[in-house]
Amino acid sequence: MEEYIKSLNQIVRGENFREIISFFYSNDYVSGNTDTYETISERELLFITAIWIKNINEPNIITESNCLKIISEIRQLLYKIHYTYYPKVPFNPSDPFSKEFWESTIHDEILYGGSGYNFLQVLPFISQKYENDREWILKKKKIDIDLFMPFCLDINNLFSENDKSGSVDLFTLDIDRILQINGEYGNIIDAFSFDINSTIDFKGDFIHEYNPLASTPIIKLDDKTVFFPSLQSVAHAMYESPFYWIIKNDKYYNKHGKHNRGKACEKMTYNLLSNIFDAEHIYMNVEWSKTKREIESDIDILVLYDDIALIIQNKSKRMTQKAISGDYDKATEDKVAEDYNLGMLIAYNQATLAENALLSKNDYTWKTKENKTININTIKVCLKMCVNLDYFPAINTILINRDEVDYYIALSIFDLDAILTFIKTPKDLFEYIGHKLLHYRKLISVSEIDYLGLFLDQDRKYYYGPVCCIDRNYGASIDDDMTRKLGVKYFGETKEDHKI
Repeated sequence: MEEYIKSLNQIVRGENFREIISFFYSNDYVSGNTDTYETISERELLFITAIWIKNINEPNIITESNCLKIISEIRQLLYKIHYTYYPKVPFNPSDPFSKEFWESTIHDEILYGGSGYNFLQVLPFISQKYENDREWILKKKKIDIDLFMPFCLDINNLFSENDKSGSVDLFTLDIDRILQINGEYGNIIDAFSFDINSTIDFKGDFIHEYNPLASTPIIKLDDKTVFFPSLQSVAHAMYESPFYWIIKNDKYYNKHGKHNRGKACEKMTYNLLSNIFDAEHIYMNVEWSKTKREIESDIDILVLYDDIALIIQNKSKRMTQKAISGDYDKATEDKVAEDYNLGMLIAYNQATLAENALLSKNDYTWKTKENKTININTIKVCLKMCVNLDYFPAINTILINRDEVDYYIALSIFDLDAILTFIKTPKDLFEYIGHKLLHYRKLISVSEIDYLGLFLDQDRKYYYGPVCCIDRNYGASIDDDMTRKLGVKYFGETKEDHKI
């Protein structure tokens, strides 16, 4: 890998390399290169941007005539770097759950799995996630989180104006032009920008190295101008960074912050499911007991439909920085396991406890915390699901390799949103869940939308072949469809009409 990194550093340098970064963002994210194997990942894009800042004062060899050749060389080098992380043991259908294969696969997915959500998809969830922390953030950071979504949409509109005016520098904007829309956007720029003239704490030796641009993805070129290597990364930082602001204040976090995360996840899940279930079918904060004084346990979200109960446990546990770095050593492996236990296994055990109680027909009383009684007498089948507030990379791969977990669906709030974007009735939702559970450890997907894409593309057909991995382009088609739908929602135009 060292020689590839060295070669990359020889190319990624000089002020005008910004044009190459703009090309990658425009071609792979704006124009919609739907071949997921050709698109460079968000991590890779920020990686070369950080290298560029590190080497900005070094001369480069970029000219108009060799620009496309250099772009091709960068893609090849990034592919070779990625290849060094590929599983060293090939997938063997006769031994589909080889420990050596799946351990390195998990490593690859953590590094290259992306943010787990669509740029336009994440925007409305930011204010929902921090709804109960809004006043604290406003007081401490002078930033109104309710402005994050309009900020991104307005920046996107400015990109479109640049394009229509014939500008070749689509993603560079005058700060005054942004402030003319809303003067409060200045605080947002300050919070999420990196000054190109400052020293970047980034060696660039490994792609799993912590990249400061993950939290400051807007590049301040000077006092008047900013450059956006990726608006996707800005939305990602807006969804993630306030959490780190909050945990730095121990007093607020322990008293309010950590509880607010759990409440936000429950409410977001409930609101999404309310789009297809009537109020009499969905309950939040359900408790069961034999006596009024002894509560056995509780369920975050309980959905009842005919003779089926969908038990949903919400988790706000996020993957720690050590685990998400992808630096694959024993310490990282242990941290991934710990994060999994706290984020998914506890939820599974809680859901199993509820399942046993629901099916036992014992004399339990089921009520919401508002004391509303729930009739569960018709329930014959229980389905278990965990919905996480944050994207948890590689969770599907981790789950299928855990013997203590069986027939269990774990996904993020964004996965649930994607599913309910394309599945519009209770019957269809349960068919999807049933389809996935029937193929548990049979059809293996890196992400939930990969499975959703296959399910819809194959018209819900059942698969009877050997264990196989789902092509990631199924997920790319779902992502492209979501972008198109959300483009119409927010701009009244299709993806082809408007820069996304």
